[in-house]
Amino acid sequence: MNLFGRIKKYKQTIRDLEDKLEKSENAKNAKLFQQKKDISKNFGLVNDFKNLHQLTDIRFENFIRKVFKFGGYYNEGTDKYDNGSDLILSKEQNVFFIQIKGRKTKNNIIDKNDFIKEDDVYKYTNKLNDVKNKVFITNTYFTENAIKILEKNNFEIIDLEKLYILIAQVLPELIAAAYMSVDGLEKCPNCNKHMCLCHSYGDFYGCTSYPYCNYRKKKL
Repeated sequence: MNLFGRIKKYKQTIRDLEDKLEKSENAKNAKLFQQKKDISKNFGLVNDFKNLHQLTDIRFENFIRKVFKFGGYYNEGTDKYDNGSDLILSKEQNVFFIQIKGRKTKNNIIDKNDFIKEDDVYKYTNKLNDVKNKVFITNTYFTENAIKILEKNNFEIIDLEKLYILIAQVLPELIAAAYMSVDGLEKCPNCNKHMCLCHSYGDFYGCTSYPYCNYRKKKL
């Protein structure tokens, strides 16, 4: 094969690889879009969102991981090179080192004892001293001293209020699903029709397309 033939074959190989990559990205985006569309069927995630300030460390960490996954972030995992981070996420060539601290409040009320204190954050500022894009997330709030330490060490600080705003930006479908379920407008996982609160033989949520669909869910 002469030089021009090899160049032509090389260009065709590049085009084939680009086509495969584009199809792979399109398939991944289509799958992500469908998952977002069906977020109302993920009862665990919706329920955790509605009880955000009641989640303990492990459950809160899993919730944050799922939200960012649906938002298109890639989970890099954590290992001995993670500088002590709970979560490492990447998107569009940006890498974020995330520290997560969940607190389960008593009686649905957040008081100062539930706040993240300076002792809770100090050890992480040393571990993550040499990395960029550091984020500290909690489902409660920070004391003033904790905020000063985190700001001094260039952490982005996300408390409960900012977390709701972040979720609205990353995964607005979750907020809609939670609102629908609170108002008894949750969608049926079988036929995608709305559900309503029923009072026959005890309280439960039933599909509005009954008797064509018999799906029901016990009211918690």
